[in-house]
Amino acid sequence: MKKRLLSLVLMVSLLTILLAPSSTASASSVYIDQYVKVNWLSINQTQNTATLNYTLLQSVPYLSHIMFYYSYSVPQLSGSSVELTGTVGQSKSVSFTIPVYNCGVNFGLRFTAYTYSEEKFLSSYFQSSTPTVTYHTVTEGEAIGNYIIVSGAGLVINYVPQTKGIKVLAQVLIWGGAFLDLGTAANFLDVYIPTAGNYIKTTVYYSNYQMHIDTLLWNNYESYSKGVTPKSFSSTYNIPQ
Repeated sequence: MKKRLLSLVLMVSLLTILLAPSSTASASSVYIDQYVKVNWLSINQTQNTATLNYTLLQSVPYLSHIMFYYSYSVPQLSGSSVELTGTVGQSKSVSFTIPVYNCGVNFGLRFTAYTYSEEKFLSSYFQSSTPTVTYHTVTEGEAIGNYIIVSGAGLVINYVPQTKGIKVLAQVLIWGGAFLDLGTAANFLDVYIPTAGNYIKTTVYYSNYQMHIDTLLWNNYESYSKGVTPKSFSSTYNIPQ
């Protein structure tokens, strides 16, 4: 019993010496590659699932952990992780089902021991849901206030007659309740002063770390139903990678 206790003390002491407190080896794999081998990583972008198959090369030291994790490119969002465990020399799989937030998803391994940590990047992909289409009729209050809220698409459109244009306010996209400043959009082709009854269609879609907003404007619903050609503009916002 005394020998086991002594061995444990020595191992922890050695680990503390090797892994200096408050140090970080980001995107490194000094220790990760010693303890785990990644056999394959399968990512299903349609179903938003990821499966990692791995083999432990040796036992992970006491008070140390190796995690398989995913994180989002939008910093306000939280990902998840699972610890890699199992029998040395035998392959094992772990899986994630990833909530869709229309942004980038990064996968990697993280080794932690005491206050030391290091990470190894594995892969990434961009999530994108089906386009969101919203129709809106401008109210009298919106026309007087020179602003229009298209709530179904999670964005605010601000019409500015003074600048002969239209722009989308900065806080346009909500990721799990987190607002992100994406900047402003392009102007309309000509002067537009909102009036009650105007009919608006917005289409929001995502691709390659960008959010796209297409806006169509008719004088009223009747014009829309008759197929009158609307005024239109498109804008693109960059999403953090």
